[in-house]
Amino acid sequence: MSLFGYLATGALGGAGQAGEQALTQQYGYQQQLANAEDLAKINSDLELHKNMAIAQFQADRAQGMMNNVLGANQPQNPPSQGVSYSLPSAVTVPTSPAPAPTLSAAVTPSASASPTQSAPITGTQVPTASANGGMPQNATISPEHQAERDYGRLQILQNELQGEKDPENIAALQREIARTQATLKSNPAVNGAQPPIAPASSNTTTQYGSTQPPAGTGVSPRQMLALGLGFSMIGNPAGKDFIENALKYDPTLAGQMPTDFVKDLIQRGYKPGSPEFNDLMDKHFAKENYIAPTSLRGTIFADQNGIHTLPGAAPDGFMNKMDVNGNWHVVPVDNGLPAISASESAKVGPATAAKASQDELSQKWTALNVANNNAQSTISNLQNIKMYADKAATGGGADRLNYINHILATAGFQGANDEATANDLLSKNANQIVAKLGSVTGSTDAARSIIESANPNAHMTTQAIHEAADNLIGAQQMMQAKAKLLGPILATRDPVAYQQKETQFDQNADPRLWQYKNYTPGSIQAKTFLQKSLAQDSTLLQKAAALHDLGAY
Repeated sequence: MSLFGYLATGALGGAGQAGEQALTQQYGYQQQLANAEDLAKINSDLELHKNMAIAQFQADRAQGMMNNVLGANQPQNPPSQGVSYSLPSAVTVPTSPAPAPTLSAAVTPSASASPTQSAPITGTQVPTASANGGMPQNATISPEHQAERDYGRLQILQNELQGEKDPENIAALQREIARTQATLKSNPAVNGAQPPIAPASSNTTTQYGSTQPPAGTGVSPRQMLALGLGFSMIGNPAGKDFIENALKYDPTLAGQMPTDFVKDLIQRGYKPGSPEFNDLMDKHFAKENYIAPTSLRGTIFADQNGIHTLPGAAPDGFMNKMDVNGNWHVVPVDNGLPAISASESAKVGPATAAKASQDELSQKWTALNVANNNAQSTISNLQNIKMYADKAATGGGADRLNYINHILATAGFQGANDEATANDLLSKNANQIVAKLGSVTGSTDAARSIIESANPNAHMTTQAIHEAADNLIGAQQMMQAKAKLLGPILATRDPVAYQQKETQFDQNADPRLWQYKNYTPGSIQAKTFLQKSLAQDSTLLQKAAALHDLGAY
């Protein structure tokens, strides 16, 4: 039995079953067709017109059910007295050796098939709808059909009871089940006795404050809603009226109405209760009820006194500090201004700090490299000064003696000429040293005067010139050793490593160490110089050992 046949049979008795049987018998001739080529087209036409007939029949039955729910005494639209369909008798189906059965040329509803008109039809007459529960006028429901209807109603109530959660609805359903069971017990089709006839004026009051016919003659608002939803699912427009009336008698049923999302799923072909339908509903509920997580990291903290909120950022040089009462205060950074200064320095970006370090490294190496480049030529000048000091007039009165030597050299005295030449060469080398060192210090007059007095010259005694030259040669060799030590570190461009090596060298470097190396080992001059130097600086030997460990001595 179809869905409509079940609903119509359960709610209207035998009328729904009889109507469907009439339609089935009326179109049974399609089984007589023998021609396979035209069978598909004829089936399509039959299905179309059969659906039209069923739709009209359903509309009539739904109107009868509405009349039963609202009360048979209310004014109703005139029901249809029947539906007329004509079956033609002139089409011949070819392509078969044997003559095909002669059938109608088309299957079409007649013009008289309307809710207000009727015409005779061929076959079993379809009972007409009326205000008497969708039954023909003066018709009665047989005990068998009454029992079938009550059994169906009892099953619906029991199914609803299983899924109900509201205590009030559970109590109401239990009362309805009890009434239905009592009705079934009094049905002659069940126990062989005649059913009691309820008075026409006997009405019961539901939990919602409305009245409805006694059990067995009407439906509850919940059942009315179920019928309306069922009709709506099969496309019957009467479903809307059922739903509206159910909500009028019980507004609380509005929560059971399908949402727009559910309607959309049904329109798209998803069947309620199917796995696909349930999966989409679960995802929809999860999306509708989703609450985005909120991160509290950095805004609160907990201690033994509870949970506290954190303050905003403190100004530069200040900090947030909590007192014993849990209140925040902005106070200067600990350790005062030095800490603030350090905080400001810390703001310098890594790129800026790295560039400054590289610039400082380059400046240090540039100065050292210039001194290293001049060191060897300066050493040569100093060695020349030592050589010419033995021949030139030096010490006090050297200028006057040099003047006399120049006059004698002009007169042809060779000894005076050699001495004057030596004096000139000594002065030349001394001036070259002053020029080189003066260019490094800025070439100011004051700087040149200091350098000139500190370097060997004709105004010094021969012994003083030798000692000064030896000391300056050692200083130039020390500069060469420093450049040789730091050159490989410069290639790595590591400012920290360069600074560490340079500091270790400068703390131990002493020109006397290289001056001592220039003397013949074990000579009286070397021993005398070492003894004199150690008397001046007792740590000289420790410095030499430290430089040796660095690889610079």
